[in-house]
Amino acid sequence: MFTGIIETTGIVQSCEGGKLRLARPWPKESLHIGQSISVNGCCLTIVRIERDQLEFDLSPETIDRTSFGKVTPGSVLNLERGMRLGDSIDGHLVSGHIDGVGTITRLEPVDSANVRWWVQYSAHARPWVVEKGSVALDGVSLTVNDTRDDLFSVMLIPHTLEITNFKHRKAGDRVNLEFDLVAKYVQRNLALQASAKGKTVNV
Repeated sequence: MFTGIIETTGIVQSCEGGKLRLARPWPKESLHIGQSISVNGCCLTIVRIERDQLEFDLSPETIDRTSFGKVTPGSVLNLERGMRLGDSIDGHLVSGHIDGVGTITRLEPVDSANVRWWVQYSAHARPWVVEKGSVALDGVSLTVNDTRDDLFSVMLIPHTLEITNFKHRKAGDRVNLEFDLVAKYVQRNLALQASAKGKTVNV
């Protein structure tokens, strides 16, 4: 599990053949094979640690569900190591299991410091998107400000822009989306209850 509070960013060295290689951002002694890392919001496992690189395997499912198919050498990705028991949850519970990919449609300066993003997402996820609810964009824990049909907005403060790859983003870019885990379980539970009563509910 993760919290959606990004620790640092990593630069892609290569992404091909089901292998993702990043420039190693942490001391080698603080990492180990099999360790889970949130990479742009996706939970990946370290399979190799080299002198200056980390290597991860990308399954076909991961490539299909995420924006990794568009990653190229030099891309900057958000990174967070897994939380430990006793850690403070300053964001929200993030599993690293991506629900799909959204598209940034607009970046609106709100004032001299803050920026509002509008993100388009798949209609199947609408039950999970509520005002003031939580959502993870490329692994960053954010609060939904507003919803309009297949769009939702989030507010980015200067700190978030500074420590994540968001400062490099523009309209048209794709972002990995993970919606609130609790919301998905609640919807699933309600659907099962309705099904038991002979009703049809989309899940």
